[in-house]
Amino acid sequence: MKVIKKADVSGWSYKHTCANCESELEVESKDLVHKHYNGDMREPSCDTFNASCAVCNQTFTVPTVKVPKLLQLEAKDRSSRSSSSYWDK
Repeated sequence: MKVIKKADVSGWSYKHTCANCESELEVESKDLVHKHYNGDMREPSCDTFNASCAVCNQTFTVPTVKVPKLLQLEAKDRSSRSSSSYWDK
């Protein structure tokens, strides 16, 4: 298949102030970690995207609406590859 135009997310970043140490952070795409939570009939499953503070290592959630869809796919792919490699050992 021929790709006519691919979304450019190379310059994406998200600014965040750590609630724990009050450091000002700039999250880049490589910092995102995907987490999937299974739901049940009362609550649907959901995907979250987290990062950790480089100063105090506190984990925080990056709002899904702030993460471009292409980066969401890349983060999901990274997490599935890393979790599957655990079982391949």
